[in-house]
Amino acid sequence: MSDSKKNNEKASVECAPDGPYLVKNLEGFKDIKNRDINTKPVMALCRCGKSEEKPFCDGTHTKVGFKDNKETDGEWDKRVDYTGKKIVIHDNRGICSHAGFCTSNLPSVFLMGVEPWIDPDQEDPQKIIETIKKCPSGALSYSINNKENRDQERASAIKMSRNGPYCLEGSVELKNINKGVEASDEHFALCRCGGSKNKPFCDGTHWHISFRDDSLVRIAMPGDLKEGLTPVTLDGIDLVIIKQDETISVFSGKCLHQGAMLADGYVDGKYLTCGLHGWRYEIKTGELEGDPGQCLKKLTVTIEEWDILIDRNELNELKLGNQEQSQPLNIKEEPYIEHIHALAKNGLKESHGPIAAMGVLRKDLPNWDDLQILTAQLIRFPLNNSRHQVL
Repeated sequence: MSDSKKNNEKASVECAPDGPYLVKNLEGFKDIKNRDINTKPVMALCRCGKSEEKPFCDGTHTKVGFKDNKETDGEWDKRVDYTGKKIVIHDNRGICSHAGFCTSNLPSVFLMGVEPWIDPDQEDPQKIIETIKKCPSGALSYSINNKENRDQERASAIKMSRNGPYCLEGSVELKNINKGVEASDEHFALCRCGGSKNKPFCDGTHWHISFRDDSLVRIAMPGDLKEGLTPVTLDGIDLVIIKQDETISVFSGKCLHQGAMLADGYVDGKYLTCGLHGWRYEIKTGELEGDPGQCLKKLTVTIEEWDILIDRNELNELKLGNQEQSQPLNIKEEPYIEHIHALAKNGLKESHGPIAAMGVLRKDLPNWDDLQILTAQLIRFPLNNSRHQVL
């Protein structure tokens, strides 16, 4: 039994100014995996989205300068009725958290990209009711025979949605906050990412800013990628995404050679090739061709239905200097550079061997693959130095 059940006072939430949610006397608390979290009579829950102790506040809001001001002007805070033959659907776009249960479950009723976006006659009323009951924000309700059904009979609880808001149900009192026109008093969704423009309510911003409960962060959606190379920048770090058929790889976006941007490179079979000097990295391992001891940083990729994700911890390592991006790495430019320089300085006195590329970096020499040998027939014989006589 949770500690809060010993108290008979009504469950409530109060928004501390520019700070956490102060939750009192809550009966139930579920994490993102629907597991019970032990409740206490008073709890401080993170709402800046940056706490290292999620869902609880650790004071990070003061370090990041979190502000709880509402940025919306209330234009969409109004209820619109969509009347069908057997059911009327009520909707307030101003408090919608864009969880997507309606459009995913009944796409024939809740339409994407068209107006009016709700057509109550396209499905059985009972299925519509079941879908509306899943709406976490209270934006949707319904009426049958002129009787509105908006709230449900449930115990006071907070359920954390995965990478999304706190979903409150069971008539938890939200103190000193206007919920909106005809909004439900029984259930609503509170912002957990810190980015909502309709604070304290969720407005779906968590999806756009890639808010995560774990250390993963979204860098792209599968549909955004073309075959080959796609450059991206995340938190000021340059990355490249390589798509080959169904395989997706993510690398640091700067060449090991002179910090050249790999966004200007290209995919050549099993290699990622730098467009500046032609350095080639094996896509499977990140190893530099000809010198496997040097590896381009390859990040761990997680693919979910809508997201391509990388680990923020790996990104931070890249940012903090595990692989410095602000300047080129201090590595040998070419495998034979020291030997070539020695030959250039001492000739063959102390060494015998190749001298054809004396002191010239390999990158400055032509690649055999770039040369073309063409046969041609001379129209006439060349002239001698006097340019008057044919040789």
